[in-house]
Amino acid sequence: MTRTNKKKCMETPEELVYNAGEALREAVWQALDQGRLTSGVHECARLLEIDPFNTMLCVLPESTDGVIGVSVQIKHMLIEAFCTEYDIRLVKVDNADKLTKLVLGREDSMDNAGISTVRPSLTNMSSDSCVDCLLIQYPESHPSKEDEIVAEYYKTCLFAEDNNHTCVIPLPD
Repeated sequence: MTRTNKKKCMETPEELVYNAGEALREAVWQALDQGRLTSGVHECARLLEIDPFNTMLCVLPESTDGVIGVSVQIKHMLIEAFCTEYDIRLVKVDNADKLTKLVLGREDSMDNAGISTVRPSLTNMSSDSCVDCLLIQYPESHPSKEDEIVAEYYKTCLFAEDNNHTCVIPLPD
């Protein structure tokens, strides 16, 4: 493949951002369906303490001054430091409300016969569950296409020259 052909195969930054948001949404839903999703700062910190090497991705809302309390900001900073120390991918999303709706607002899935099914992982989460931090653990088998897209976007953010090494993914509405 020549250099010009290789360039044509690459996505534009706008396409990559859009695809990363869609892929993150799908990755979260897959983790939710498979019981690999942990939410809430305390639950995530507990899991990171017990098994940090099985954590594939940490998702935090981008800091919005004044919207979340100081104690939550401090906990986010500690989780960020822990993720950095253990080389856990850390992405931030553009909006805390979108993150909450992503996890708690998803309709029950339909199986192949068109029958509505309740996911076991959602039955333990109430409507007031805390979604200020998400951890996605590695799947038992291979990562999905969506997991790989998010990982590639993370890598792109990490090595971008004009970036402060913060990876922010805008979630779709």
